[in-house]
Amino acid sequence: MPTQRNDGSSWSADVGMAESVAIRGAQWVVSKALRPLSDGLVEAWAASSALAPNIEAVKIELLYAQAMLDNARGREIRSHALVELLQKLRRLAYDAEDVLDELDYFRIQDELEGTFETVDRGCFHDIVRDARHTTKAAAKQLECASCFSVSRARSTVKTVGKRLLCSSLLLVDDGQHSNISGNEKKYICGVCTRMCMGLWKKQSTKTPKLDFDRVDASRRMRRIVEQLQPICAKVSTILDLELLGSAIAKLEFMGSRRGIGGDTTTNRSTTTSESIEPKLYGRDTEKNTILENITKGVHCHQHLSVLPIVGPGGIGKTTLTQYIYNTKEVKDHFQIRVWACVSLDFNVYKLTQEILNSIPKAEDEKDDSQPQSLDQLQKLIEKRLKQKRFLVVLDDIWKCGEEEWERLLVPFRKSQVNGNIILVTTRFFDVSEKVKTNNCKVTRLDGLEPEEFWRFFMACVFGYGEINQQLEYKELVSIGKQIVQKLKGSPLAAKTVGRLLRNNSTPDYWSSVLQSKEWDHQTSDYDIMPALKLSYDYLPFHLQQCFSYCALFPEDYMFSGEELIRFWIGLDILHPDHPSKTIEDIGHIYLNDLVNFGFFKKEIDEENTYYAMHDLLHDLAQKLVSNVGSHLPASLSRFYHLRVLDIQEWRSALSLPKDMANLSKLRHFLVPYYASELHSNISNVGKLRCLQELKHFKVKKMGDGFSLNELGGLTELGGSLSISNLEHVEINEAREANLLYKKRLHHLALNWSDNRSDKNPDIENQILESLQPHSNLSELWIKHGGSTCPVWLGTSLSVKGLEALRLVGANWEMLPPLGELWLIDWSGREYSGCTTSHYFRNLKRLELIGLPNFRKWVAKEICPMWFSVIETLIVIDCSELIELPFSYYTQQPLEGDGKKTWFPRLRDATIVNCPKLVPLPPIPYTQTLCNVYINNVGTCLKELNYRSRSASLKIRGKEGIDVLDDKVLAFHNLSQLQELIINYCPPLAGSYLQMLTSLKRLQLCGSSVVFHLSESRSGSSYKWPVPVEYVSIDDYHGSGKALSQLLSHLPKLSELHLWGCYKITRMCISVEQQQTIVVELEDTQAIESIQQQQVVEDLVVEEEEGVPQLAMDQEDEDEMLIFPAHLSNSLQQLYLSLCPELILDVARPGLPTSHEVTGGWGLQPLRSLQRLEIWRCPKFLSAYEAPVCPFPSSLQGLKITGRMEGVQTMDFHSNLNFLTHLSIYFGGEDLRCEGLWPLLTQGQLSELEVYHTPRFFAGLDPKLGGLQDGQEQQLPPLQCSSKLQELHTDDFAGVLVKPICMLLSSSLINLVLRWNHEVERFTKEQEEALQLLTSLQDLRFQGCSKLQCLPAGLHRLTSLEKLEIARCPSIRSLPKGGLPSSLQELNVLMCYNEKLKQRCKKLVGTIPNIILD
Repeated sequence: MPTQRNDGSSWSADVGMAESVAIRGAQWVVSKALRPLSDGLVEAWAASSALAPNIEAVKIELLYAQAMLDNARGREIRSHALVELLQKLRRLAYDAEDVLDELDYFRIQDELEGTFETVDRGCFHDIVRDARHTTKAAAKQLECASCFSVSRARSTVKTVGKRLLCSSLLLVDDGQHSNISGNEKKYICGVCTRMCMGLWKKQSTKTPKLDFDRVDASRRMRRIVEQLQPICAKVSTILDLELLGSAIAKLEFMGSRRGIGGDTTTNRSTTTSESIEPKLYGRDTEKNTILENITKGVHCHQHLSVLPIVGPGGIGKTTLTQYIYNTKEVKDHFQIRVWACVSLDFNVYKLTQEILNSIPKAEDEKDDSQPQSLDQLQKLIEKRLKQKRFLVVLDDIWKCGEEEWERLLVPFRKSQVNGNIILVTTRFFDVSEKVKTNNCKVTRLDGLEPEEFWRFFMACVFGYGEINQQLEYKELVSIGKQIVQKLKGSPLAAKTVGRLLRNNSTPDYWSSVLQSKEWDHQTSDYDIMPALKLSYDYLPFHLQQCFSYCALFPEDYMFSGEELIRFWIGLDILHPDHPSKTIEDIGHIYLNDLVNFGFFKKEIDEENTYYAMHDLLHDLAQKLVSNVGSHLPASLSRFYHLRVLDIQEWRSALSLPKDMANLSKLRHFLVPYYASELHSNISNVGKLRCLQELKHFKVKKMGDGFSLNELGGLTELGGSLSISNLEHVEINEAREANLLYKKRLHHLALNWSDNRSDKNPDIENQILESLQPHSNLSELWIKHGGSTCPVWLGTSLSVKGLEALRLVGANWEMLPPLGELWLIDWSGREYSGCTTSHYFRNLKRLELIGLPNFRKWVAKEICPMWFSVIETLIVIDCSELIELPFSYYTQQPLEGDGKKTWFPRLRDATIVNCPKLVPLPPIPYTQTLCNVYINNVGTCLKELNYRSRSASLKIRGKEGIDVLDDKVLAFHNLSQLQELIINYCPPLAGSYLQMLTSLKRLQLCGSSVVFHLSESRSGSSYKWPVPVEYVSIDDYHGSGKALSQLLSHLPKLSELHLWGCYKITRMCISVEQQQTIVVELEDTQAIESIQQQQVVEDLVVEEEEGVPQLAMDQEDEDEMLIFPAHLSNSLQQLYLSLCPELILDVARPGLPTSHEVTGGWGLQPLRSLQRLEIWRCPKFLSAYEAPVCPFPSSLQGLKITGRMEGVQTMDFHSNLNFLTHLSIYFGGEDLRCEGLWPLLTQGQLSELEVYHTPRFFAGLDPKLGGLQDGQEQQLPPLQCSSKLQELHTDDFAGVLVKPICMLLSSSLINLVLRWNHEVERFTKEQEEALQLLTSLQDLRFQGCSKLQCLPAGLHRLTSLEKLEIARCPSIRSLPKGGLPSSLQELNVLMCYNEKLKQRCKKLVGTIPNIILD
């Protein structure tokens, strides 16, 4: 099977490129073809196979071609015929690579199998072998056509082991799912899913090996040699002739050319300072920013500023610069303006001469002066610019060396005035970084914003003055907007396509352009693809290869650097140019180069770095790349050339083939995060000598292949390695693992099983000593094992650069050098447990877990070296620990204080299950601390969780805790705290609370109010506000007076949750005396109803700290909660839950000037309240009497759950004109809503939920229930429309009546009928009522256990788009009349009914989206 190559042959090379793409491409491929011969193994093997002469001939021809192409580097190619010959040379080099790689494949197979199928064993065996191969070759000549197809298929399979260098297995679940969306696939090196199905299942038979066809290999090599010889000769001759012609041309033009070096630029257009665009679109922000900076901003005070503008080709860099260059501000500000187009050739002499010619001569300058040298030119520029401020534009720089750039700037640095500017435009980020001055930022241009881009596109199509006249063609506008979406915001693309559309304004032609992307095939220099491809052609060939293969990734795909580099490795397009560099190192270099050249965008979030291609460049890559797919057969272990195997997204069985170690060239084996043990299942893993990372190695007793010395040969092993079951290791195996020589290993974990039965501390100590890692190691984990610290981790510390250390269950006599550590022996005696003669230079993370004899860790020096760089400290399950270095730190120390022993860089601290550790500092004791978690230690707190990033603190007290003060919390370091959660703690002093100046959220659970009530009587010093906006009180057993006092200090409170306030029995709202609440009542009886509720006439109001205090006994004070008056303006959400005795009282005045109450009933004074939820508070509205509404008119959402004592009707129409959401749950059988009809017809209600309230809808106007058929039309006009869009209920009979459905026919979009366990079928009247809902788009039946069939007539709901049936097991069929043609989605979920599922499957193809679960 011929190899499918990505050589870009469909694009002709740009004639005249400085270093021809064709030459570079051929040179790269020839070098790659020679690589299988580089180590001599193939030649040595072939010598024993009688193939050596042919291999030698191929090698000589390839070396000749390589030498010829090396000699031609940097040469211009002006002949298209030569380009075609070079393409043929490339293809022949690929063929040579194929056959040489195939020979290498069979060499590996012989080595692995221990066979002699292809090597010489003696005269007799050789004669038999050669006869067999000759016979096979002759038989092939006689094969019939059908047999030839079989042979061709076998040939395809034979070569796949060489083709497949990179594979990624798709999400396949043993064939159970018939549909796999494109988003679930891994887009690298196409893989056939069905052929992979049996790959990971255990194989009972050995994978068959491929046969070696000696005759075919010899013939192919001879044929390649015969074809290479004439082509190399012809290419060499033409190159020599072109070299001669180039020399003659240079001599002829010597007299007319001045300067240093020759002109090697291609036919790039030259830009000028005048723009051809009548208007600048979408760049006003960039233009104004640059103008401000260069004419008025910081650059005016700098001597010389270089400002780069960078972006992909055709994005508008030159146009923006032209508009800046020609503004009045620039003309007035700069005495000298110069425009120079640089393009591909950055020639200092030529640029200097061009700039000089654009600067007016000095007054004393002689007219006949003709400078010749670069030095003379620059001195003349210096003279002309001496006292003048200048602006120089260098447009379209492609490359420049640092020395060249600095040489160009020499005369400009000598100007005697400030504010000089050089504007540079370039496609390449590395150029922009190289030329910009320190005080300047790079301006990066991306595609235009959609609105501006649309305007620009229309101008390109219809002209700048005709847009409004042409917009009457609505059909063209619709097609045009679809075309614009494909142009990715590129101005050049808009101009290209606009020119195509301008002369043919017919919908048919525009549609054909939309579908065919005709603009891709334009040939002008100003068309988008040629403009972008010029950037591609400028890349070195190895970067072209890396970039073009990325077309296999989907558009806008965000990939990690490691993922992309492994992809390139799998394609075998990365090759080290120096022994000290790995393939991965080369990949990182190439990736950075592609970012600098502008082909990739680099994006960094808080944790990771990602890369993506610009949209138009992705389109370019797709045009360049050929179809490079390979199919993956089941014989994985025969893919000897496989370099990358990625099964991270595999979802099927995960058993590896037994001969996985045959993949001797495998470098990366990527497995799902949950299946890292797959690495430990590779038998004889030591054969995978190229493997870069082995995450897990589990030592096993079973036979050979899993002993620790398998690691010895993995010399390139890097990344992380976890070794477990070390109790099965012999001492000599540990030495043979050669961890000391694995210098690329960064993370190492050494694990003994905790429950091992054969513990031998002496042997474990020797094994631990033998597993000494390389000094480059950055992370080390040791779990159990041994009785003391190994020498290389202690007294003779070799891993001084360690950044992270984790010790788990280490019952050692000595610990690593971490400072003054004290241990405890079996008798309880304390002793010093580590050396202090060494220390870790860079230890940032330390974890001490389950150390049974760890007693204390003290520090007597100021910031000792052991603590100086630690950022993360984790101490868990140290039952004997009584002290840490910062234990006795209690306050901010003075300079030079000897107690300054805390960790100066500590950011994260976790201390868990250390019950004897009593002394701890107040948290956070230093401002560097970002995260602190403390649980089950000896302090008064059971749990503390502090997170500075989220600005939150959660504490939970222990039983018996007395006080919460600055010995527990460092309030002076909590000024940025925004969320405080206090569980089961005593009161917090108000003086501490007011230090939390940024606090937004306060949650109290099982705790007293945050401060002592006694503080309120200590004077006026506590008249302070706290900026809290959210308060949640849960499981509160305190008094109403204390809670009222808290609310008085929260002027910004907008959301309040009260849960389980068992002692509070009454609640009222305090209002200011001047506040007037207008209560809309229909008659005087309602006014009398309010007057009967006023219970404050006998109360004397006293003022204390701004909170109204009523003259009542202590018991009344504890039971009454009074909202302060300021909540009337701030409180927006109120949630009341599980307050069984709470009763809503009348509003109360804030001042005692009169016994007459000023204000409205209940919650009406809360005029900013928008959301109210009442859950299981049965007495809350027990004082309520209709028709007065207890809620404020501002209310938008109301949810009531649970029966309300004494409430049988809710007349909402009185003042809730802004209510949009109403929910009633478990309202009981007596609750009816007699006022619902006016609310539906005249209010703003858009969503209604009613559940477990069976008589709720019966409360509608009685006259509606008596309507006969046809009488609905007699309803008053206002009652024939509604704004309700969403209705959820279990009351099918109450809702599916004609009056309601008629009312909702034009508004209701979503109807959910759920949780009804009684209805089996819908009545005819209910079905007819449902059919009236002509606007319905979403209909759902959920949790209806007895419902046997759907209502008839659903096909008449012509607007219905989605139908869902969930948890309705009795439904077995769809309606007889079918479903509406408008339906787009059908979901049948958890019905567990096979008949219904089968009926729905028959609709596949008629409904776009069907989900059956």
